[in-house]
Amino acid sequence: MEHNGISLSSGTFGITPVPPEYSESVLRMLDSLGRETPLLIVKGTESKSFAWLNSGKLETILGQSYPGIEEVRTWPLTNEVWLISLRLSGRVEDPEIAISLHSFSLSILERMKLDYLKDTGSDCIEPFTIAPIAALLAADESRKHIEELNTLLEIMVNHKLGAHFQPIVNLQNGRVIAYEALIRLPKNGMIRGPGTAFHAAERAKMLAWFDLACLEQCFQEAGRLGCYKLLFVNLEAEGLMALSEQERSLAQRARECGLSPEQIVVEVTERQTVEDYPHLLREISRLREEGFRIAVDDAGAGYSSLQTIADLHPDFVKIDKDLVQKLNVRGERRGMLSAIVRYSKQIGAVTLGEGAETLEELAALIELGVQLGQGFVMARPADTFRGITKNVRDFIVDRARLRTRMNTGQTVTVGELKRRGVVVSTETPLFDAVRKFRKDGGLTSIVITEANGIRGILMRNTLERMLDTIQKSEIGSMFPEETVFRWMDADFMSLEESTPIEEAIHQLTRRSNISMDTDIVVVSSDGGYLGVLPANTLIETAFRRQRSVLRHSDPLTNLPGRIILEEALQEKLTARQSVGLVRIDINGLEAYNQTFGYPQGDRLIETVAAVLQEEIQRERLGYELVCHLGGDNFVLMVSSGRVAALCQTVSRAGEIMISHFFTPDQVKNGYFTLPVSRGKETHHSLCSLRIAGMIHPERHRLESSFTLRALKRLLDETNAYTDLPWITDEMSMAA
Repeated sequence: MEHNGISLSSGTFGITPVPPEYSESVLRMLDSLGRETPLLIVKGTESKSFAWLNSGKLETILGQSYPGIEEVRTWPLTNEVWLISLRLSGRVEDPEIAISLHSFSLSILERMKLDYLKDTGSDCIEPFTIAPIAALLAADESRKHIEELNTLLEIMVNHKLGAHFQPIVNLQNGRVIAYEALIRLPKNGMIRGPGTAFHAAERAKMLAWFDLACLEQCFQEAGRLGCYKLLFVNLEAEGLMALSEQERSLAQRARECGLSPEQIVVEVTERQTVEDYPHLLREISRLREEGFRIAVDDAGAGYSSLQTIADLHPDFVKIDKDLVQKLNVRGERRGMLSAIVRYSKQIGAVTLGEGAETLEELAALIELGVQLGQGFVMARPADTFRGITKNVRDFIVDRARLRTRMNTGQTVTVGELKRRGVVVSTETPLFDAVRKFRKDGGLTSIVITEANGIRGILMRNTLERMLDTIQKSEIGSMFPEETVFRWMDADFMSLEESTPIEEAIHQLTRRSNISMDTDIVVVSSDGGYLGVLPANTLIETAFRRQRSVLRHSDPLTNLPGRIILEEALQEKLTARQSVGLVRIDINGLEAYNQTFGYPQGDRLIETVAAVLQEEIQRERLGYELVCHLGGDNFVLMVSSGRVAALCQTVSRAGEIMISHFFTPDQVKNGYFTLPVSRGKETHHSLCSLRIAGMIHPERHRLESSFTLRALKRLLDETNAYTDLPWITDEMSMAA
């Protein structure tokens, strides 16, 4: 008889051949071991115990003793030995299974002894022996985990944990508003990273203890370095639920390190399903009472579902890095992230995108309205509190302004939306282009150039099906002469950087060979390469701008209305960013309408809107928003340091507006004079601009509607200051 090529009767299996009467039992045993099924070997030690053993007794005892068994098979190997094959719910190679099998075999042995002595009346002390041979399969793995545990304990006992800090950046102004504390372990040790350490602690049933030790280390390092910004710290759900059992509260631990609970954001992380969810919610509520803020970590992945976000009512929602990476080219990820952003706004939570590694991913976060960002493209973790470079800060500010302009219906050009892209020459080997696509999953195209200009474009989807095949077949050695020239698309679409997106859409729709997956080449006025713009990004931007114009713009001036203003303002207030506002009314408009008619009054309003935009652009004040709230009401939003300069510019715009509508002989001492019947004259207040500027200070987290009401009250106060062209004030919490 043979099993897997081994003869059981010829003597080739070991030195002594297996007797024929045991061959079938041995084959079943080998089959079980081959499928890595745990085995128990039960052996009787006296003649009565041999006779007592049978399948019925063994299966009854097993079924009552170990709930994790899915299937049991028993059979005799010899007259004295029985084999038990178990199929368990867990994996046999898991060290927990091996350890539990060892404990299980001891309990089975005790149960068998009791039943045997009761049935036979024997006085034998050890009528049976049991050997769990499946533990041998996991011996090496168990030894490794024991070594990991010893290393982990040594690190904790000897205080070898460290902490690094990564900046969290406001994606409106590029300022660092917080740091996340990240645990660091000793280098060159058996445990090479925090993930390995947490898994080891979880296997050893000491996750909460290790988690709190990491948290306290982060507090100590932040306190030593003098942290004065927000500090994000990670806390597993299991560690959080263990806080109530600790002698020192989390608030006490923070204060001992010189930190205030009000500056600490606790990121709740779930590595596994929380069984006692009400307990978790109670602990989070207790943390809030102590002054801590709460963040949900890894939104969009794992257990951090929208339901979890709703239950925890977090102050911050951290978007998982796997959702952020390649965000600029993955439409399905953009859709999911956009949904999370909208949902977070509804519950009053601030969104934070982590893991951004490229400027393109950072731009996509800003474009989708994510308020805070974190990632290598801004700054890597360090052992000190570092900022971000000026180049990255300027990039964030520029992109934030671009988003505001897109959402408020202002003109946007293709040059403002372009990406850097990759450029190679026509002689570049095809294999080099393939390697570039393989290395950068976010790369959608490669532009091909020659000395006399751009020759074509090689799209990723042209090679998509062949990337794996080309990589494995080593095309570089098989076809060394193959270049990108034969693979490129020479009939590509290019646009000058100054082309408005509406005109770009018009040209796009006239090209039959351009699809949503195509990149458009962006060039300078002299045809020089500047970057690429995906067609789907162009269409998405144009659609969002048009939708904004249709839904929220004032029909008379086409300027953004109240809804857009409140959304833009609330975004800044939620991020606790300083902002400047200027409110403008047309003084005397009612009398002007009664005298000249409402159509002429509408023309006056349109003129004011046009002059405001023209003067502000001419002065290059870096304004963010000009809104028309209807009637004679305008509001301008700028950076807080530009309020006074803007008021002065608006005052000059008012003088220009007067010259458009009144002749010098009609204007006298601040009034305009109109003749009426019978040679009499009437005097009306001159149609001038009432101007009030307000600075909303940083860290005042108020509602946008409250701020706008305070601005209106300030404007009404200008009537008391007839000698002042405008009035400015800084908003207080009591405003």
